[in-house]
Amino acid sequence: MRLSVRWALPLLLGACAPAVTEPTGPLASASQTTTTKAPITPPQYVPRPVPQSQVAARSFDIGGHKRGVLLGSRRAIVDDRGGAPVLASDEMAIQKAVPLPDGAGFLFFTGLGISRAKGFVDPLEPLVVGSIDAADIGPGFLLARKSNGQSAIVDLVSGKPKKGLPQGLATVAASPAVAIGLAHGGRVHRSVDRGATWKDVTSELTWSPTAVDLVHDTVSVYDTVVVSNPHISQAARADASSFAPVPVPRNTPRKDDTGWPSATPPLEVAVANGAPFGPDRAIVAESGSIFVISLVDGSILEREPGALPVDEPCHTLGIQTGILFLCMTNQGAAVFSRPKGATKTVIEHTFNVRALFHQGRDDSLLFAGPCAGEPKVGAACVRHADGTWHDLDRPELRDNPASKSANVITWIPYVEGALIVLSGPAGGILDARTGSRSTLDDKQQLALLPHLRITQRTLVDRFALDDKGNIVGFSALNQGVKIDKTGSPIEVSPFRYGASDSMRNLVLASHGERMFQSSDYGFTYAEVAAPPLPTSPTTPTCSAAGCVLSEWLRLGWQPLAPSTGSKSPTTLGYVTPPPEASTPMPVLRCTNTGAPVRKLADRRAPEDRPGFGAELLRTTEDSYVAMFPRAYASGPMSVVEATNLRAMVTGKIPAVSPEGAVSSTATPRRVRTLLPFDPKGTVVSTNVRVGELVDAARSAGGAMPDFSQSDERGYALTVLGDAPSALLVGTASPPLWVRAKGPALALSIGNDDSGLTLASVVQTGPDEVAVLAQEGSGESSVRRLGKGRADQLFKLPPWLDRAAPVTPDALAIAADGKLAVIRVPTRTPPTAESPALLLRPGALPTPLAAWSTAAPDGSPGCEVNTGWRAVIATAEPWIETGTPADVSERVSFARVRWSADRVCIEAVEMYANLYDLSNFQASSYVVARFGKDAAAGHLFVTEGAELREPRACTLESAAR
Repeated sequence: MRLSVRWALPLLLGACAPAVTEPTGPLASASQTTTTKAPITPPQYVPRPVPQSQVAARSFDIGGHKRGVLLGSRRAIVDDRGGAPVLASDEMAIQKAVPLPDGAGFLFFTGLGISRAKGFVDPLEPLVVGSIDAADIGPGFLLARKSNGQSAIVDLVSGKPKKGLPQGLATVAASPAVAIGLAHGGRVHRSVDRGATWKDVTSELTWSPTAVDLVHDTVSVYDTVVVSNPHISQAARADASSFAPVPVPRNTPRKDDTGWPSATPPLEVAVANGAPFGPDRAIVAESGSIFVISLVDGSILEREPGALPVDEPCHTLGIQTGILFLCMTNQGAAVFSRPKGATKTVIEHTFNVRALFHQGRDDSLLFAGPCAGEPKVGAACVRHADGTWHDLDRPELRDNPASKSANVITWIPYVEGALIVLSGPAGGILDARTGSRSTLDDKQQLALLPHLRITQRTLVDRFALDDKGNIVGFSALNQGVKIDKTGSPIEVSPFRYGASDSMRNLVLASHGERMFQSSDYGFTYAEVAAPPLPTSPTTPTCSAAGCVLSEWLRLGWQPLAPSTGSKSPTTLGYVTPPPEASTPMPVLRCTNTGAPVRKLADRRAPEDRPGFGAELLRTTEDSYVAMFPRAYASGPMSVVEATNLRAMVTGKIPAVSPEGAVSSTATPRRVRTLLPFDPKGTVVSTNVRVGELVDAARSAGGAMPDFSQSDERGYALTVLGDAPSALLVGTASPPLWVRAKGPALALSIGNDDSGLTLASVVQTGPDEVAVLAQEGSGESSVRRLGKGRADQLFKLPPWLDRAAPVTPDALAIAADGKLAVIRVPTRTPPTAESPALLLRPGALPTPLAAWSTAAPDGSPGCEVNTGWRAVIATAEPWIETGTPADVSERVSFARVRWSADRVCIEAVEMYANLYDLSNFQASSYVVARFGKDAAAGHLFVTEGAELREPRACTLESAAR
């Protein structure tokens, strides 16, 4: 679920949101968040900015050193100065929380809708019911957009529907100084009195905004372009009396002055890979640069760019004299040093081979390869306290015969020396400085080696020597282990946790909802504070700066005592919201009045191909076949088809010269079309010459038809007119208007037709239609098409957010011939609260009657021809027919007269059934006309099959 809240985003995520990703200009994407000032001392646990789990913990600064925390179905108030959290548990997961202004409480987003609560852990009160796609907070009200396209506008004080807002309001953003609302049809409204009054200020801009946002207390409008490369094309800041142009934000995510190069937030990288660097700070290497990061708010305090190689990650290691960076390189490895008090990092030593670094007690450090030259068995390089590196070599390990050979398993350094653990025939433990050596038999090696298995990258720091020279560490088996300097005996800790990680002698382990910490390699543990809300099962990833858990970052290693408060949350009773009110719909009731007539094509020869209905086509290599299903355009370059046909065009591919000349313009093409809204399923057959297609394209400056295609699939639009007709829209030829009477007419959209999608058609004259054409940018234009001409009548601004409405826009015509566009923002039938809107150029949106007023033509109130006539295409039925609700294909059409008072339904085509044919499925539909020429039928036509069945239908009004 996409939840976009354009108010109070600066309060989200608290200390977790990295300051480096904040936009600094007056405009930023609604998906970005900002940070607020955190308490002076960070809490030990903060929600992880990029969680591994699907349900992320979220934290909110609610004042008084307290934070509200969400995780799944649990809420908590955590006091950063200590004390037990106040826990509450809900019956469903909460996906987001938004603080309301002036301490008015919080909004909580759940799978059931939006609820509010006075306090962070108070019981939830349902505010908006339903699946929510997005929500805006305006001055004193909430505007929520549901998944079905309906809008709910609720007063935040009374919880009741908000009145007195601009008609067609679709999105809003508000600061204390100004609120801007965008309405359907490109209208822009401003309020400077906290929403008491609104003014239409569309004329103050020379362009049409498609989105509005609040960033850093600044309201801005902008226009987005979504074709191929989505980006913001124009932007303006909204002031109390005007708009001020501002720079367009960059198309790519902003890299601000701190230069953070990673998609993972700085705070998480610091905790996972960093080292402490002063109070509440950590230092870490990332992509070749060195960063000092605040553990208070995740901001970047210092940056040393390009100080390290970028080949592979470098390990950050804190020592008494400063910071070391241990890096693998393409040539081998290198050590970089930043002494205490220095601001620059320098190369300390380079190696010609790749090998692991090993850290022992105190600052003892060793590289498991020679200081220079090629790799040699038994050779290592040891760091001395003054920062110099010296060879440590046992050549006898290279000189032994095979029968007495040994393999180096690992090194355990001590100051200026190291123990070497060996396996094989000469296995044992060798002191590389003194040469003293023990031997281990196969059984002793088998007991020892699993503990010493290396799982770390770059630096191995799990083992050291104690005061007696014996080996102590945290083994690969997640247990503390003490090994005699000779390799045997071995003492194993009785404690073993499956989910644990270590940093030298420190170990953090989780068990259920409890956390345990050891400071002696896992031989003893103490229970320590756990996250405020339980974490998902996970193995911690730890560094000297802390540990990363599934949903949490644990800052540092301070062993804070566990909370003594109750871990059992208060289970809150939830006020079950009433079910979403369904919109009353008309009911279509039909009965059979005769036997069905079914026909199937009888294929008799290999070259036979199923044609339109039961027809057979005899095809050859130069045959042309184009199919046009019943369909509607759901947006630019997007068409939803029914699994049946409205028309088919057949013929021959004409010869075309290399220069593009058609050799025979008289080549005919046969057009077979099933008339729309015809209960009998009448098929009109006509011909069109190839030359007519060429002439139509050339006359209006359009592209030449592509005659190279042998198979074409377009779609058929119903033309609204006095007599039934259809417009066949193809990919390779101009649109073809097929009428019940008269010849087919080839039309051209104009010289810019390549990126257009025709969505709706109205007949405006004997040989003339008006079409609603949608551009890829989201803009729409109404054009008048006739023989040899294409004229633009008017344009509509882009859809808000450049996203097509869930119900396609429909071109409408009034009794006096005026044209407008009907926009239905909802997928479900429009209501009085979320009405259909009549859009006309330069005018405010006009609300139309709710669908609940729908009645058949000729019924009381629908006897006269008033209202705007249109063909409405819907993704799901707005008329009850008794078909199952889970049918995937729901293509339906209704020819209506729509006014502010009522909807009068003249005719419908409603999905009826799905038929399994030989190798595909076809859907049937019921056609019903009402009024003086009432009739009905059940039919379909597809490739090689057709069905016609007489029926009698009545339409009961929704207000029955």
